[in-house]
Amino acid sequence: MNAIRLVMRGENIKLDGFDTFINEDPLTAIPTIGYYACINEAVKSGKELKLNKEQFIAEVLDNGGLDAISDAVALAFGSDEGNE
Repeated sequence: MNAIRLVMRGENIKLDGFDTFINEDPLTAIPTIGYYACINEAVKSGKELKLNKEQFIAEVLDNGGLDAISDAVALAFGSDEGNE
């Protein structure tokens, strides 16, 4: 949940606009959620994420990471569609 909070804060999105954020541009939204999830994990472990958001998104989109992040996002929201 903290990663979603970080997304909303970092991308200046209100809770009622979150669905629109995801649906309007999923090729940006899904990796962005993954980016903030990595920031969340780095904060919890006392580390710093060295990639900026655009570098992270480029890596995800160009190296096949979108499927893994999509599955993780689906699981985080209680869906098992990504694992069928």
